[in-house]
Amino acid sequence: MGVISHPEHIETRFAFRTRVLDYIWAHLPIITTKGDSLSDLVEEEGLGLAVKETDVEAMVEAILRMASDKEFYQSCVQNLERVTVYLYSLWPGSRDSAFPLY
Repeated sequence: MGVISHPEHIETRFAFRTRVLDYIWAHLPIITTKGDSLSDLVEEEGLGLAVKETDVEAMVEAILRMASDKEFYQSCVQNLERVTVYLYSLWPGSRDSAFPLY
């Protein structure tokens, strides 16, 4: 799983954390804090879980769920595979340039 936490801020809303793209390309289910467009994508497409930045208990629960619920984890992986195919179609050549070993 990939975990990323960042404060909710105007910069967060109008930018995004490129690390999340790395998690998507690697098909790693994502746990992120809310507040940017990619956290919205994580929630809407079932790529993982998004929690409020100040809710430590929710972050702990998200990590424990991802680590223990194998069906949920596999569902996220399948959704990541689907979304990755879509993103590759938007950015032709990105896979070859980003991952020359594949």
